[in-house]
Amino acid sequence: MSFPNDTKSSPSITQPSSTSLKFHVAGVFYMMRDGVTTALFIACLPLIIHTDSFFYGDFLFAILILSLATYTVYAFNDLADTEIDAINLHKKHRNPIVTGRLTAKQVKFILGGCLGIMYLASLAFDLYIIGIITIYWILGAVYSLPPLRLKIRPGFDLFAHAVLILSFPYFFMLIALQLPFELVDVLVITGLMTGSMVLQLNHQHNDREFDAIHETNLAVFLGARISVALILLLTSFTIIIAVSGLIMSWIPLRLIPIGIFYLVLISLTGTQNYKTQLWVSRIVRVCGWMYLVGMIIYFQFTDTDLLDLTFSLLK
Repeated sequence: MSFPNDTKSSPSITQPSSTSLKFHVAGVFYMMRDGVTTALFIACLPLIIHTDSFFYGDFLFAILILSLATYTVYAFNDLADTEIDAINLHKKHRNPIVTGRLTAKQVKFILGGCLGIMYLASLAFDLYIIGIITIYWILGAVYSLPPLRLKIRPGFDLFAHAVLILSFPYFFMLIALQLPFELVDVLVITGLMTGSMVLQLNHQHNDREFDAIHETNLAVFLGARISVALILLLTSFTIIIAVSGLIMSWIPLRLIPIGIFYLVLISLTGTQNYKTQLWVSRIVRVCGWMYLVGMIIYFQFTDTDLLDLTFSLLK
């Protein structure tokens, strides 16, 4: 599979129905809405965990770099998957190239601009930040692009997804803002990685019949029963990490609402309705954002953790 040269490369790809700026801007938004917003949410978690190190001058630069890096990874994926997304009923409406909101040439142009701005912004940090973001970008490209295309290599697909999607934004912010790397960070990153595996394997399981015809991934390789068993095992492990961390006071109590929102997303793996999973996940993300923003504003005006204080009084 290679990049399509234009939207005319496949009869399944809708031709652009409008040339207005608003129409194309909507296409740019659709390509980023879930991936970038999720990455930004996770990137803000260290701010409410490491409250003693709150607000660095480099925060906005770090967020900009992470947003652009995440966006380019998703753009690469949409480019590489254009032809196969065009015949997948679950995915065709989410790929702006397939729906005709953007052409492949426009996406390549956007990619080049995002990468240029990303590296210019990276100059605000040390060279190791450029190295880390480059490794992330290369892994994202290798995940989607032939000849390696890790997303169709059983085992590698799940591991690469766990590194790229949920855990990297958290890890990157720790490094970029030079926050202390503590036990809570190990637990959070581990939980993000296993949760990412759960969500991706569930996604593969739901699309197993389609993928078995066109490509191979871990769910196709393992079969339906083993895939479900692995999903349940990883889900249980994720829950154990979260509960154990709270019981042992390794994880701050103020993360309880975030943990609940996160576990709701994980629990959606028991629902086989794609639209239900999609919309409930978006509602959960909105709730998570509201709580997260509230916590960030709160910690700007007080040093007291209300949740920790409340639980300590109850004890």
